[in-house]
Amino acid sequence: MTSFIPIENVRFSKRLTTIEQHPDKVVLKFADGDVAEASVLAGADGIKSGVRKHVLEPLYPEQAEPVYAGAYCYRAVIPMAEANEIMGDLTDVARFYFGHDRSAVTYRITGGKVGHTVMQKEHFETYLTHILP
Repeated sequence: MTSFIPIENVRFSKRLTTIEQHPDKVVLKFADGDVAEASVLAGADGIKSGVRKHVLEPLYPEQAEPVYAGAYCYRAVIPMAEANEIMGDLTDVARFYFGHDRSAVTYRITGGKVGHTVMQKEHFETYLTHILP
């Protein structure tokens, strides 16, 4: 992410406590007392997302909490030297693989030094039991 956003605008190890939306900006308040202003807030704060809750709870409170989506994922990172040894020339570009109720994507990260793989398996029958009576 820091290759796309100036490093002086990136903050790590922060706990967001308050989000104030204004017509021209978003004001963010953190547990350590820091305050930041931005034109856009991207909520990438995980399963217990405070950003999702802030956005959805006022109008759609029933959608603010996470729910099982009928799928699970496995993620792996591996040094490219090892990835090349295992997968050969399949590591040269990003690839998507699709099968019945499953998929995978592989691509390079950290300037091409590390391979990233995400494998996903749908479990649709279990999902249906959560949403249907």
